[in-house]
Amino acid sequence: MFDDVVTFGIDGTFSQDLGDDTFLEAFQGGSENCGAAVAPHDGTALATWSEVRGSGDTSGTLTISGVGAHLGLPRIANGIDLSAPADAPNSITYDIALLSEDGKNLTVQIESGSGWWQYKYVKVGSTVPDVGGSTAGPGPEGDTDSSPYAAWSAFDGATKDGDTYTWPTGSQDWAGFENTNAALVPYNFQYGGTITFTGAVPSGGSDVPVGFTFERSKYPEHEPLFDSDNVTVSGEAEQTYTITIAARPADQTYSSILMKLKERDKSVIIKDVLIVASPAPADTTV
Repeated sequence: MFDDVVTFGIDGTFSQDLGDDTFLEAFQGGSENCGAAVAPHDGTALATWSEVRGSGDTSGTLTISGVGAHLGLPRIANGIDLSAPADAPNSITYDIALLSEDGKNLTVQIESGSGWWQYKYVKVGSTVPDVGGSTAGPGPEGDTDSSPYAAWSAFDGATKDGDTYTWPTGSQDWAGFENTNAALVPYNFQYGGTITFTGAVPSGGSDVPVGFTFERSKYPEHEPLFDSDNVTVSGEAEQTYTITIAARPADQTYSSILMKLKERDKSVIIKDVLIVASPAPADTTV
């Protein structure tokens, strides 16, 4: 169990490598001994992960979706201890107790029927696939070599102050913010995708529409390109916003990502922009 490896993909996928042997419990037919993993807790689930940040970088929740996919002990789920492998739920949500600044240490907690459980994970590496970005999982902004989130730089008169963005009067009509986390690109949206971020309006501010532009490369080599739908960020309380990306031509990839505010002289707080290209459906041959 202590040598099990989990991978959080930038595309939202989650996988487990349990090796030839893993820890088996009574509900799996074991006797707290090591043996071959028992389905569905055997690492074969087509699983995904999603993270919801709380008020700070070290709080929030981490949900693993997919029957049999889990962190720590497979017996432990939300509010219950499984009595049989067939009782495995569709998803399990864990509280994030610690996420270190360098993104290398993750501690999660969960309350089951038998009490609270805590699991600690140490990052052992990351990889960068050919399409769709880095496979680094949950991590703080700033470490762009391992972070799954976009990092933004203002251009042509737009301004950025920490996580607060503004398109002021006097800046160019096309001013905005470009992603500088090169590990994320290129993206391919053959099967569509999503853009998810945390947003809020500064105290005393008003609603701000926000959108994203995906370009083949930087101008003037920017075509083909497309604009996402806009979403309006409202309220001073941080909320999670999601934009759905429709399927794009299979032969098109996008290496330049721009974030644009749609109204001048309004500020908006935006954090943890996570762009995920949807994987091929399970029954699709590629």
